[in-house]
Amino acid sequence: LLPDETRALYYPLETSTWEDFVAAALEQIETEAPFVLFAESAAGLIALRLLAEHGAHCRGFVACATFLTNPAPLRTAMAAIPGLVRLLGAPPAWAIRTLLLTREADAALTDQVAQALARVPPETVVARLQLVRALEAERYAFDFPHVYVRGERDRIVSQRSEDEWLEHVQGSSNRAERGSGPHLLAQEEPGLIARLLLELDREGS
Repeated sequence: LLPDETRALYYPLETSTWEDFVAAALEQIETEAPFVLFAESAAGLIALRLLAEHGAHCRGFVACATFLTNPAPLRTAMAAIPGLVRLLGAPPAWAIRTLLLTREADAALTDQVAQALARVPPETVVARLQLVRALEAERYAFDFPHVYVRGERDRIVSQRSEDEWLEHVQGSSNRAERGSGPHLLAQEEPGLIARLLLELDREGS
């Protein structure tokens, strides 16, 4: 994979269903040509649904810090209380470093995450948290290699979510990898993710 061959997918900010997310992703990628897919956090659930229907040419899938069922029931229940997100506003830098990044994260990365979160309307945040709270684990089987990667300092996705994912999602080969970072592992350890993507591209070609 070369830099000019990669593509970041974007999702609509309005309230959506899983089906809406998949449709938005399909509008941005070519699934009739070989590809390797990376998905982080809740995007892993979108990736599974996309691959189940449009994964014939997929060479590999890197699932990062993602989950099949609600990874943090208490936190999502509190965050999904109507009006609370609007009342609290965008999370401060210390909260972002505590929950999503590491305390050593530089100011530029912390600001980027804060700006991304601030763009999402409060009602969209609540609606997406409700989708996560309603999740039930489903099984998936693919004929391409699959890696699950999670950071040692992830404060949202735990070993339980990793074990559940690896039990329910099967590829032609499966393995787990660990980084040393937080929930937003790709943002703090991009080299690790790049290595995994290149390995799967070679393995699946």
